[in-house]
Parts: sequence; structure tokens; C-alpha cells
Amino acid sequence: GGSYAPGHARIWRIVPGQKPKVWATGLTTVQGCGFGSDGAFYATEFQTAGLTANNPAGDVVRIARNGSRTHLGVGKLFNPSGFLAGPHGSFYVSNCSIAPATGMGPQLCPTGGQVVRIG
Repeated sequence: GGSYAPGHARIWRIVPGQKPKVWATGLTTVQGCGFGSDGAFYATEFQTAGLTANNPAGDVVRIARNGSRTHLGVGKLFNPSGFLAGPHGSFYVSNCSIAPATGMGPQLCPTGGQVVRIG
């Protein structure tokens, strides 16, 4: 939830029998989220500059149990969406998730969307 501006997305924690509460803030345009085999929470940010910017740069943010954050996809991902956190730290994310088969320009995913391993 939140606006499309950078840093305004929120992750809500829902526990049966309790009121929902905001668990994480400061994210942008979250498309996918879940937990990895390491117990950390991961969120894909579709566009780190927000949806009103003409910039497809995205990211995957790892939030450790202690709240520390690591950015895994800066400079490598463009319009990422879903992901799979596999065993032994393997992590796969859709890159250029909205790209046509011809890509998003000559320098950006020229063969269209792809699944890439990061981390």
C-alpha cells in the first residue's frame, strides 16, 4: 500500500485475530514479496524512482530479521516483478517483466522479458 512516489510503499503484517499493522516502510512500487530460505523478507521494486518517472530501474530489497536492508538488483534490474527464492540462497527474479519480445530499446533487454539469477 501507499502512493506511487519513491519510498511510499508499505508492507502490512496480518496475524489472525489481530489488527493489521505496517511492518515495513520506505519501499517503492512493490510488485512481489515473500520470504527466502534464509528467513529474510524480500520485495521487488518495479521502479525505484516511482511510477511517474520515466526510469525503468528496479531493485530487489532484502530485509533481514533485524531490519537491516540489502539492495540486490540496483543497476541490474528493469521493471522487475515476481521472484522465486530457492534453496541455498538462489534467487530468481523476472527482469523487464513488461517488455515486448523486441525488448525495451536497443540497450535494455533487447530480447524481451527474462528470468535472471541474482544474489
